[in-house]
Amino acid sequence: MTGGRCLILAGKPGRGKTHLAVAIAYRAIQNGFDARSVTAAELIDDLSASFRSGRLAETLASYGHPSVLICDEVGYLTYGTDAANMLFYVVNERHRKKRAMIFTTNKALTAWGSVLHDEDLAHAIVDRILERGRVLTLDGPSMRTKHLGLDDPTAPEASDQPARISGIAVPQVPEPTRSCSNNLPTKA
Repeated sequence: MTGGRCLILAGKPGRGKTHLAVAIAYRAIQNGFDARSVTAAELIDDLSASFRSGRLAETLASYGHPSVLICDEVGYLTYGTDAANMLFYVVNERHRKKRAMIFTTNKALTAWGSVLHDEDLAHAIVDRILERGRVLTLDGPSMRTKHLGLDDPTAPEASDQPARISGIAVPQVPEPTRSCSNNLPTKA
């Protein structure tokens, strides 16, 4: 925390990026540091609104103060055209103050330029993060779909499995048939 180290946790959804980021922040709090967690979309929207209302410096200070800032889900959602500017304000401010940052993303660092709508600023952001930071790629099966025994829930074989709502192999209530629906009352 005191050295302003940064971390980018990268990987596909469900690999534990956010869980690990929160665990690190929790450990920092246990050791007397303060932490803040926000999604990238919330951070960008908050700063954009503050900029439009003339309160950017005040809002920027609120993101610059905590000992560790988690910026979750970089690249999950689409952002406005000022996204790179807004994120750069925070990253640059925290970089100057040697404040720790943790980012989670499912996008390659080379894709941040298209995600943030500015290749040059995205490069400057990543450059500042990695000057005193590291990238950790989390791999393996999704923790959310691990119970299905699939490495990748988007794989074609995942869609071949029949969907089951309960653990019962055979439904206890038979499905309505066409002949049963003919006996239903009609609206007058």
